[in-house]
Amino acid sequence: MSTWPDLVTAALLGTQHAAAPVLPAELAEAVKADSASLLAQAGALDLWRQAGRQVGSAPAAPALAAVESRPLLPARARAHWPILQRGEFPHLLLEWLQTLAQAGWRLPAATLPELLSWAGARAARREAVLAAGGERAHWLAAQHPDWNRGAAPTPLLEPAVDPWETGSLPERVAHLTARRRTEAAAAREQLTQVWACEPAAARTALLEALATGLGADDEPFLESVLADRSKEARRGAIDLLARLPGSDFVARQTARADAALSWRAGKIELNLPAAPDAAGQRDGLDLKLPGLPAKLGERAVQLVLVLSAVPPAHWSQRFGAPPADLVAAAKAHEFSIALLTGLAWATVRHRAADWAEALLEARVTPSLAEAAALPSVLEDTALERWLLRQLTGQFDWNLREPLLALPRPWSRELVVAVVRGLAASTGDAYRIPRTTFAEFEALLVRIPVAHVQEACGTLDGSVPAAAQLQEYLTFRLEVLGALQPESSP
Repeated sequence: MSTWPDLVTAALLGTQHAAAPVLPAELAEAVKADSASLLAQAGALDLWRQAGRQVGSAPAAPALAAVESRPLLPARARAHWPILQRGEFPHLLLEWLQTLAQAGWRLPAATLPELLSWAGARAARREAVLAAGGERAHWLAAQHPDWNRGAAPTPLLEPAVDPWETGSLPERVAHLTARRRTEAAAAREQLTQVWACEPAAARTALLEALATGLGADDEPFLESVLADRSKEARRGAIDLLARLPGSDFVARQTARADAALSWRAGKIELNLPAAPDAAGQRDGLDLKLPGLPAKLGERAVQLVLVLSAVPPAHWSQRFGAPPADLVAAAKAHEFSIALLTGLAWATVRHRAADWAEALLEARVTPSLAEAAALPSVLEDTALERWLLRQLTGQFDWNLREPLLALPRPWSRELVVAVVRGLAASTGDAYRIPRTTFAEFEALLVRIPVAHVQEACGTLDGSVPAAAQLQEYLTFRLEVLGALQPESSP
């Protein structure tokens, strides 16, 4: 008889009437059959049978965490943890952890499980928690799969096959992008070898990796993609070719643009292009490109696409006029939307800082999503000057990303302008809503500590929103100050 029926019989009749069977050796070792009750043995055997495989040996106990080398966070700084623990100020919590680690302290062990869960696989958070948590944080992270998701693979966990062969699409894109940084030609060849076999979505995603290390050597392959069966892949190739000023693609589009635009007496004269021929269609002159304003006619759409590939410096050289004059002329033209959208798109593609400044000074609002990145093209000094001119009255949400892109430290003038704009965001009668404040916090932690008190002094504490900002900035100053050496007990 098999072991299971014998166990059932012994359980029903009692071991004085029916002997208990011997468990399989692997299971007996795992459950310590000599000391376990008959019912415990039966339960273990039932689970073992349902699992469909033998019980392996228990994993070895992990090695102990290494001895800590850094001192524990001082009591005064520890007092802030219950407030930060609530999760209301995630940006301040991240800054606190980074400052804590830089000051040479470490976190109490009891805080680490919650912080590791909060960090998850988010790289900046995980790095900050591990840096601030000392040896115990690294040890704990290695014990829990949810806390170990962002870790670099160890030699024992590395896949036996290259991730290019077996990885998910994001993993393959990441692999190709990383290889482009050191072996651009080899990475491109790796892509060309599999190109014809990949589905359309994969071809489009993998093509984006070529933006890293993009150069003239990539042009032949990108030109071949212009005949690809996937429209999205073709658009991806067009965008990359348009970023190569010396490419044949840019030369073809420049010739089309030169035939359309001329300059006379400080004005732009325009001859809208005709419907695209076969060569134009191959170059992506798609008259129904999504994202363009519906009010544009087909010929105006074609003009946008042609202009978007031409380096803006070409127009200054050809017409002998500075960007500001050319932008003003485009703004005054009957087809201003098409002209300015095409110029703005080209400015972002070719990173033309002088044109970005001229377009922004003219308060041009590009119609195409890609062209909305104009502020990112400006050099830091010009970007700050532009931001200071925009920061008047209530805070404009369109300024959040340019502000976050501006390197630290912010100047005193910019700090004052930002906090005043944030304080005016809800008028005089209301505090800033919690969800809105969470978005503002990313800006507030960029204020240099040296300017915090001055920033608070420029705010009217009788206004609810201003008082709220003062409370936060004062708390931030207190939290960071407690981490300084003089706060050590």
